[in-house]
Amino acid sequence: MTLKTLKRWYARQMSFGVDVRLDLYRTLSSFLKGGLPINDVIEKMASEFRRYGDLRHVILADWAAEMRDGRSFSQTLSSWSPPGEVSMIRSGEEAGEIAEGLDNAVLATEAVLEMRRTIRRNLAYPCVLMLVAFVLIYVFSVEGIPAMVDMIPVSDWPAASQALYGLALFVQQSWYLALAGLFGAGALIGYSLGNLTGPVREALDRLPPWSIYRSVQSSVFLISLSSMMKTGTPVADGLATIHSLSGRYVRWQVRKLQVRINSGKSIGAALDTGFFPREVRIAINTYAALADIQQEFERLGRGSIKTSLEIIGAGTKVLNTAVLLGIAGYVGWVYYTFFVLNQEIARMTSAF
Repeated sequence: MTLKTLKRWYARQMSFGVDVRLDLYRTLSSFLKGGLPINDVIEKMASEFRRYGDLRHVILADWAAEMRDGRSFSQTLSSWSPPGEVSMIRSGEEAGEIAEGLDNAVLATEAVLEMRRTIRRNLAYPCVLMLVAFVLIYVFSVEGIPAMVDMIPVSDWPAASQALYGLALFVQQSWYLALAGLFGAGALIGYSLGNLTGPVREALDRLPPWSIYRSVQSSVFLISLSSMMKTGTPVADGLATIHSLSGRYVRWQVRKLQVRINSGKSIGAALDTGFFPREVRIAINTYAALADIQQEFERLGRGSIKTSLEIIGAGTKVLNTAVLLGIAGYVGWVYYTFFVLNQEIARMTSAF
């Protein structure tokens, strides 16, 4: 590894996170809108960052060197920025509107970040609840149930309480299997979100977390497509670009759109698929019937973000409710067992 490569790697890790990257896009866009040449802007900014000892000078100096060698701005970004952002900036560059491409990349990335923040924020509470539930079950299984067995033999317990004892035995003897199963299920679900396709996926897309993932990806799709169309990219080319840069699930959805368009359907009719939430499909059909839908993609994308955030909130509320009901059911089960066993103890005591 050469010193230059090492410096680039260090600069990327330490000084080119998503917030820094978006701020740099905004700064460049502002200079370009002021009529300044991008080559001169990058050269001067690299010089200023170097003067102040800012690591970003490594990034900008690398861009400047590649552009002096004849590469386009978007080509210089290919080894620094995510492919989706590069594709939007390239579309703007090809249309002579690099500033527009930079703004589009900022818009799309901020939308993704906002949805991710919403998901993390909304999932925090149910995750804490699930942790509390597992601790409750474990403590009661290793402490509470053995004490109850000492009072009354399990053979004298009612059937529902014996089932609770069976659960406690499983926790005592095989808790690691339950933990492994939980992590395994989580890993399987996580893998399925971005990779599972076909009829099974169409059914799962109606349920969280698959419905949340679908909503997020469809919003990103609309924002990305609208960003490219604003800079003059034809719909077919935009779909091809998104298809080439996406994961398996999104490629599957985009391929369905391409097939519908190639079969002669209008853009509005082609987009009326299960990839988009119902509210977004209603908006798509309305725009397609009453306006030039290609001029409304940005509005659709922004509306889709709002819809996705609402779906995320609704999905996590369902999860919250399910976890709370599970905890309440377990506590009720334990209370019932205590109540029945106390009655049995009282009966046995009165018999003496």
